[in-house]
Amino acid sequence: MEPTSAEDYTNFGRSCRRPDPELRTILRFDRTAIDRQNRQFLTRFVALARPYRPTPELSKVETRAKERASWLRRGRKSFANHARFDPLFHFFAIPVFGISVIVIVVHYIMCPSLRAGWIFVVSVAALVSVFKIRVYALRNQDRTIRLEERLRLMTLPTEPLRSRIPELTESQLIAIRFACDAEVPIWVESALASKLSRADIKKAIQSWRPDYWRI
Repeated sequence: MEPTSAEDYTNFGRSCRRPDPELRTILRFDRTAIDRQNRQFLTRFVALARPYRPTPELSKVETRAKERASWLRRGRKSFANHARFDPLFHFFAIPVFGISVIVIVVHYIMCPSLRAGWIFVVSVAALVSVFKIRVYALRNQDRTIRLEERLRLMTLPTEPLRSRIPELTESQLIAIRFACDAEVPIWVESALASKLSRADIKKAIQSWRPDYWRI
């Protein structure tokens, strides 16, 4: 029944401000549900806000998963495409020094003089210095790889292969780094028994473990 007078409107307003017991029960239930959802949200937020401290086993698994994901993003490596080039060194520095030496030689032949001869000597010395710097960097990388692989081989092969790790040459260690953990004992035994070279080991590896750090 719709209100028609002022008194009816007053009574209608009072009835709206005084909900019946069923409505009160519904409101209390909704408030309880909301409080429960808020507590669940706060619990999840606190759990996510805590610093992540993985166990050592989980850390190893995550590290390997990240490495594999990185390898997949960069593309699969093999013996055919494992070589890397530094564009600034291989395609800029070396060609510039090489062409400069050729130009200076031609200039010395056409206009021989003490000055041209000395410029030729300096240019050759600069070219040799570039190659020697490159060789020194590669030797430093080889020493680091040798140490890393010896530490790695101390955990993968079993006796008596483990005790024969010092017998591996530097070239063999550098090649074995491309083998996955499952193939390492096989190639260690083959390298020691057949005296395999670096190229032979690389060609024979089935599951390639790329090395993106060496340049």
